[in-house]
Amino acid sequence: MELVERYRALNESLAKKLVFRIGIEAGFFSEYNNMILAMAYCLKHGIRFSMYSENAWFSKTGWTEFFEPFCQEEKARIHNRINTREVPPPPGKRMWLLTGISRLKYGIDYFTYELWQEFRNRALEQESFVIPELGIDGKLREACKVLTDITWRYNPATQNEVDQIIESVVLPAQYLGFHIRGGDKFIEDRLHPVSRYFDEIAGRSTCRNAFVLTDDYRVIDTIRHQYPEWTIYTLCREDERGYYHQDFMKRDPDFIREQTLRLFTSTDILRNSEFFIGTFTSNPGMYLGMRMNRERCLGVGNTSWRLW
Repeated sequence: MELVERYRALNESLAKKLVFRIGIEAGFFSEYNNMILAMAYCLKHGIRFSMYSENAWFSKTGWTEFFEPFCQEEKARIHNRINTREVPPPPGKRMWLLTGISRLKYGIDYFTYELWQEFRNRALEQESFVIPELGIDGKLREACKVLTDITWRYNPATQNEVDQIIESVVLPAQYLGFHIRGGDKFIEDRLHPVSRYFDEIAGRSTCRNAFVLTDDYRVIDTIRHQYPEWTIYTLCREDERGYYHQDFMKRDPDFIREQTLRLFTSTDILRNSEFFIGTFTSNPGMYLGMRMNRERCLGVGNTSWRLW
């Protein structure tokens, strides 16, 4: 809690303000990772970070439905119209007036789209981050690790639900963690065969227990067929056949909440694994790469953590 309070004090001391809108259009970890990048950029450039999450697709009530607060949260619903993600809102006199009035009324210097290309710039990976108030002294990955410690804090109700799901899995004391993505990931990057993950882990551990985060149960069937000596644990359901974000957002809010909790739980399980192997060109992989110590993470196809 002390780290969070130090972050709040430092953040609130900064003059200019960004309102970052989370939960607009992408999968949860895409939204979360970009929030972390925005926070890192803001700290480096002396910009106060605030959040708008009232209309987030993954929540009925916003960020605090799942997590503890860590910064000022904006409540003005005008953000639904004027605070876009990558591309500015449609031009026009009315939009110009709405944006200008909102800047003055709420003390806003930047909307999400205005800094998007700055905190998404891969050159940021090579910059140094020295923020003694938070114990940060390193590159982007090290800064992001501290920021995940600040933000990834469940509220008591969520923590209780996550703990119950973890208990239902009955994990062994020692296990490896895999993230093997299917679904619409092929749009962004090529999918790797299951064998590629197991080839990469060969020689690194004698453990043959694995928890697998996947969105397609056929991956689990393939592993059990090709590697019968392994004991596989997963929260993927037998009827799941890949994650397609646009379809997922159309589902019932209760279903979205349940699946989101299962995703959170799966990443927590992976974070506690002896060794994690996934792809840093997927957002859960990018998240785990900055959340975990680098010596416990391996990226298939691109062994170095990167901004994705």
